[in-house]
Amino acid sequence: MKRRIQILLLIGISFILYGCPYDSHVPIDDPKANSIDLQLLGRWKNRSDGTIYTFRKYDDHTYSVSYSTKTDVVSYYPFMSFVNNMSFLCVPHDCEYGEGDDYYLFGITIGNNGNTLTIKGLNNPSDYITAKTSAELRSWIYNNMNSSSFYSTVESDNYVLDKVEWGRTEAVSDGFVGSMNSIINDYPNKFSNITGALLPEFNDGIYESKVTIPGSSYSRILNTSGSGLLFSAGYVNSYTVADENNYQAAVKQFNKLVAIFESSSFSIPLVKGKIKNPGNYQRDMGDVKEIDFTSSSNDERFRGLVVRIKVSKNNYVTGQNQMDPRSWKQYFATSITINR
Repeated sequence: MKRRIQILLLIGISFILYGCPYDSHVPIDDPKANSIDLQLLGRWKNRSDGTIYTFRKYDDHTYSVSYSTKTDVVSYYPFMSFVNNMSFLCVPHDCEYGEGDDYYLFGITIGNNGNTLTIKGLNNPSDYITAKTSAELRSWIYNNMNSSSFYSTVESDNYVLDKVEWGRTEAVSDGFVGSMNSIINDYPNKFSNITGALLPEFNDGIYESKVTIPGSSYSRILNTSGSGLLFSAGYVNSYTVADENNYQAAVKQFNKLVAIFESSSFSIPLVKGKIKNPGNYQRDMGDVKEIDFTSSSNDERFRGLVVRIKVSKNNYVTGQNQMDPRSWKQYFATSITINR
């Protein structure tokens, strides 16, 4: 069975010796209710015993977590749930009595810019609650989560892991969606993990992005006084006169990107807005066509995240004197931005 767990979540044989956290007959949510958090992907080291745990993506909603013992490689397949903006890992394991799965429940906190993972097992209450439905379990968690006895006090149920290696290369599939997920994943960290070297050709705080969007002309992190903090990727067909052909090429790229966002599953749910289209490519500088995809995640860390796809009319400086309008050329370009 896929979810067979030989030694349970992250604490080795101490589970068997000292007990285990809350064991529920039902999960907090449907296993496919939430997307994985890409911050968990990668390799983590347990501070207490040095064991290395590798988090990979099993599917859009489930992790594959593994670690090695002297004789075996242990794997299990937890998934995320949220109650009142708190994050939980549900760890399926073979039901001790009867068919199907039971679930160990852990509260998790990601800190230190995504480099520290604190895991706390939920306490088995003295008046053991046998929730028959996920709704009953969620209600019990909501009513007890602020209690001093909510989490287990057993040392083996509580531990801290430090990030050893980020998992971008093993985070979901390669290509456009994988790159976008890596960028979205770093939104709570103010893009600190994907910010590369300062680009010297610019006078303000513009940095290379370590994660690039396939097919784009550039991928950058902007931390400027005028723009604030944002990720930006641009598609420039050519620095030519801003004519109708140049505009239509940019719109074609715009439509292609919108179609990808409509049909793809990203690390958090994104809700499509309405296309804003002034419809006049001969207008002055600025945005000509745009659409927003807004986060609808229950995770507070992604509140306010907006992915904007737009076609804009820009200046390209061809001469040495940037202040001389005679050295400017106008062109249309398509871009993706994520603002902080």
